[in-house]
Amino acid sequence: MNTDLIAIGDVHCKINAYHDIIKNNDCDSIQVGDFGFDIEHKWHLDNVDNSKHKVNFGNHDDYNFLNKPHSLGNFSYIDKYNLLSVRGAFSVDKYKRIEGIDWFSNEELDYNEMNLAIDLCELKKPKIIVSHDCPLEVRKHLFDIHEKSITSNGLQAMFEIHQPDIWIFGHFHRNKNEVINGTQFICLAELEIFKI
Repeated sequence: MNTDLIAIGDVHCKINAYHDIIKNNDCDSIQVGDFGFDIEHKWHLDNVDNSKHKVNFGNHDDYNFLNKPHSLGNFSYIDKYNLLSVRGAFSVDKYKRIEGIDWFSNEELDYNEMNLAIDLCELKKPKIIVSHDCPLEVRKHLFDIHEKSITSNGLQAMFEIHQPDIWIFGHFHRNKNEVINGTQFICLAELEIFKI
């Protein structure tokens, strides 16, 4: 493979399939979120090169692991790839989940954290953005989803400030690839790979 970096779609606790992907691709990786919960994050920390393989947390991740070595944190700029990552999404199914086990109240950035991410985007003007959710207008256009959240609103504000070449996300579990206002938006299905 002639790439330095791949993005990997939602894993949803399927760590054997994830392990096969990183084993068969000799490059760095960013997993777009919804990696898993306690067991899966512990497995990652114990079995994976956490300097090469990072997780951009989604809404179905164990937030007790947010500040561990495999995590990209709330948001992160990777100079090597001119890439900005932004975590989080709103769980429409949180009523079915147990807080602290498979749902976490900080699954989205708060208002101040999102503003810091937007400021970093404006400063760095990244070529690539990786997020779990996507901007509000992109949700409407690609999926006919009109519900708003802190995340979709914040990512929309980010997109209005700066249009990267590529924006990669997961969350919706569907394969989409479409140019919107000059940016190639790529939604990855579960465990789908995109070579950057």
